[in-house]
Amino acid sequence: MNTPMVFPFKKVEASDQYPSSIKWTQVNSKYEINVTTLEEIDVSVLLPHCLNVLNKIKKEVGTEAHVGPSLFKVFPRTLSIPLTSVWDQLVEDVGVHEFTVDNFEQKLKDFIAAHELAQQL
Repeated sequence: MNTPMVFPFKKVEASDQYPSSIKWTQVNSKYEINVTTLEEIDVSVLLPHCLNVLNKIKKEVGTEAHVGPSLFKVFPRTLSIPLTSVWDQLVEDVGVHEFTVDNFEQKLKDFIAAHELAQQL
């Protein structure tokens, strides 16, 4: 007979999180933003996080050609490991030459919709 095992899991409160610095380069330009890691799929937390990261990257990156690739490169680094795996599945069909702002925003909508649907089930 199998005995179920219970593992304690401490839910991270938003007030317990501190922003971490995410640095990246695009061609010869260096960029940096400070953002917290998204740990939960609650849409009331997910949506503001996604918009916050999107706006910070757009504000930080001055070169239009660097914005799309930066979004695809940095956004997954702001997600917890389980959420990153969901994101990776959504963008696996996007080629490097398709790293545009429009493609990112579409994938971001798909990401939010997937979590909103999961929350309703």
